[in-house]
Amino acid sequence: MIIIGPWAFLPCPVAACPAPVPLPPLPGFPPLRQAGPFRRPGIPRPSAATESPLLSAAFIGLVAVVLGALALVIYLIPAIVAFKRKHRNRVPILLVNVILGWLYGVAWIVALIWAFTDNTE
Repeated sequence: MIIIGPWAFLPCPVAACPAPVPLPPLPGFPPLRQAGPFRRPGIPRPSAATESPLLSAAFIGLVAVVLGALALVIYLIPAIVAFKRKHRNRVPILLVNVILGWLYGVAWIVALIWAFTDNTE
């Protein structure tokens, strides 16, 4: 009797349980190996001098911060335009931009058009 499925890991209620039989490998795929080290033996681990600086965690973090800041500036363009032009409704434009601007982008476009109206001080 071959036990396959989610019940394979449960204890067998019968005293004489059969030993689990491994499944045959799929045609065209190599057989699975036992879990072991991720590196092949004989291949040295790269030292800090040979690692690429582009893959370091600090560089990836710096790129994430820069891209996040750029995305925030792009998201706040309607509010920035309203404050630079000294629009009379700059605070409501900021609120529409921040609170509703993420919703399908429609409120962001409305806030951008509203920021360019001739209602300045």
